[in-house]
Amino acid sequence: MILLHVEGLTKYFGGLAAVKDLDFDVTKGEILGLIGPNGAGKTTVFNLLTGFDRRSRGKVIFKGHDITGWKPSRIAALGLARTFQIVNVFGNQTTYENVRLGHYLQQRNGGFHSIFRTRSARREEEELQHRTIELLERMGLIDVKDELASSLPQGLQRALGICIALATSPDLLLMDEPTAGMSAEETANIMAMIQQTRDMGVTIVLVEHNMKMAMGCSDRIVVLNFGEKIAEGTPEEIVGKEEVIEAYLGVRRSQ
Repeated sequence: MILLHVEGLTKYFGGLAAVKDLDFDVTKGEILGLIGPNGAGKTTVFNLLTGFDRRSRGKVIFKGHDITGWKPSRIAALGLARTFQIVNVFGNQTTYENVRLGHYLQQRNGGFHSIFRTRSARREEEELQHRTIELLERMGLIDVKDELASSLPQGLQRALGICIALATSPDLLLMDEPTAGMSAEETANIMAMIQQTRDMGVTIVLVEHNMKMAMGCSDRIVVLNFGEKIAEGTPEEIVGKEEVIEAYLGVRRSQ
């Protein structure tokens, strides 16, 4: 089942095409790696998919809905969430409070029920507290639930960012450079967390500059260079492609 369909996606900044005529599909349940050298347009693709940037042309179909031009909040409410390359947590809030805030999109009771603490509001609050604790336990953050997010090491802050995104109950999660600047041990922990996320039934698109990490996590790979798709296939198919090696190294292999 195709969860996300991208067709002819193009974004110009002035006269420069950051993304040009990009086509790809994401199948429910898979991990798709979106890789390429610096400046290839990977993060711009994420910004277009989530409504942070307006496309110049093309369309994005998610869960059968044409979400082209939708606001980020509306896209997130439909079940498409993202993490960011720069750690994006509330530093003055605890780990628990950060994840609890992530459940905001799932909150059904409005202001009247919350202000007057109606029975349904209390019941929903208990349910969301339980789901927050369950998610922290599942993702290995329960031991730091009362720690301020700003006091966590970088690896745990990135893990917390993933947890916040998962708290919105996404069908598709876009991860932007989740291991950037991490040690080998931290990278291994995040890779395990990505697999755990997929095991929870969440489909993933993973933007990575680290080719080895992307190859180790992904079922399929899409390779970008200068905003255009230059290759697509399984990691085994991608690793030896001449155009991919040239894009990363700037040279062709000797024959």
